[in-house]
Amino acid sequence: IGFFGSAFGSKGFERLAAAVRSQLADGRVPRCRLRLALPPQQRHLARAVALAPWVEVVDVGTSNEDYLRAMAAVDAVWTFYDPGHYGQKMSGIVPEALALGKPLLVAEGCQGIVDFLEHHAPGSYVVGPYDARTARALLDLDPATLARAGQCARQHAPIARSLKDMERYLAVCGLLGAERAVPPAPAEAPAPQVA
Repeated sequence: IGFFGSAFGSKGFERLAAAVRSQLADGRVPRCRLRLALPPQQRHLARAVALAPWVEVVDVGTSNEDYLRAMAAVDAVWTFYDPGHYGQKMSGIVPEALALGKPLLVAEGCQGIVDFLEHHAPGSYVVGPYDARTARALLDLDPATLARAGQCARQHAPIARSLKDMERYLAVCGLLGAERAVPPAPAEAPAPQVA
């Protein structure tokens, strides 16, 4: 399971950290390994969670390519975000994970994310209540559930990749008229004026 981005409470980092601590306190090794890819200024938070041998801190640098390579290397992406903050909001990580064929772990009440997934990639996610018990259970997700969600994510990956084409996405959303769906021919640049 991969956690990507800033370790904000709104992104469920505290729930994830508490789940790791709970597993450690019980001396249990969950079924899923965890990879944390945080910005350089927050790596100390990742190291505080990475006390277990099944938790790895990944340096993704600052390039988008490194970030996407790191995401491509995990089996699922943690988007178990706080529904009090995300509610109807969407996260850019969701279509990126789907474009790579990665299933997502989502909190109930993150309706913007759930609606997007239901519309573009049904079955590609695992959803549960936003609580410590569910966060811990997600670290212990059974392989069959993860495999089913992963299969759906891979099946819908081409759709997610096409949505990252902003011209097409705006047209699909009805925010761009059909006449604008084809890029205009480049206009001739005016001659520079000498003052």
